[in-house]
Amino acid sequence: MKKYASIVVKGLVQGVGYRYFCINLARELNATGYTRNMPNGNVEVEVEIDESNFDRFVSQLKRGPFSAKVTEIKIEEKSYEGIYDSFEVKY
Repeated sequence: MKKYASIVVKGLVQGVGYRYFCINLARELNATGYTRNMPNGNVEVEVEIDESNFDRFVSQLKRGPFSAKVTEIKIEEKSYEGIYDSFEVKY
């Protein structure tokens, strides 16, 4: 079964390779969706992923790349729709 979630990551997450960390993690866990920087300094992640990989995905987002400092993650789970074919960076 798949999960679909909108996730907002707060902290020092821009300018530290966080979005590319998300892409590599999504590829590793066979997730689809996107990540993008938000004007307020947060990073947004929309993800569709197998339920069995969801907790691992979130725990890795909390860690982030070496130079990031994640202070908070907000998760809004949604009804799975299967709308994404890949995982990308949006600009």
